[in-house]
Amino acid sequence: MDSKPTAPAFLPLLLALPRRQWLRAGLWCAGLVALAWLPFLLGAPQSFAAAEFAIPNQPASALRWLGVDDPQTPAWDRPAQALLSLVLGCVAVWRGRWPAVVLLGANARIALDPSVYTYYTASVLLGTLLWDVIGQRRLVPWWSWIGLITLYGTVFVVPDDAARGLIRMGFVVISTAYVLFGPVRDRRRRRFLSRGGRASASPANVAGRESCEKY
Repeated sequence: MDSKPTAPAFLPLLLALPRRQWLRAGLWCAGLVALAWLPFLLGAPQSFAAAEFAIPNQPASALRWLGVDDPQTPAWDRPAQALLSLVLGCVAVWRGRWPAVVLLGANARIALDPSVYTYYTASVLLGTLLWDVIGQRRLVPWWSWIGLITLYGTVFVVPDDAARGLIRMGFVVISTAYVLFGPVRDRRRRRFLSRGGRASASPANVAGRESCEKY
């Protein structure tokens, strides 16, 4: 959060900790952020004007597809990004899906950002990879492949800017709905069943069944 104003999207991860640790973790987070920013606040307060930096509203952005025709970043855009990412992250943690927080924060950004920088998409792919590996525990990261093809591949095959904006928004909506409300693989139940199967076939159980058959 010291180096990137979009990092508050990850704050809901604090809620994934045990409740008794919330206060301490929140104080540590606030203290470290304040410690890093205090020299700038005291020595060069004018540096905070960088937060007002505006970038052009690209024709292929999802923000433009939503109908926002401002030539540069609207004044309400950054607060809306932060609010949306925090709400989505809190919902994910509340539903026990904390590995989706990074993806949801990146989704909120590309949904409301006026630009289409490549590293924005890279943050989305990092989020899909975390969800595939930690959230779903898949050997094949399907959502990462879908995101790669959808967000990167279409740049080369879809010439229309508005269509690319629609594709970006479509990926955001579908992936967000899936990680929040879609089915989650229960690997613990599979391990329990496999262990139960092995236990039932153990020598002690076999000997027990044989003794019962004698009677």
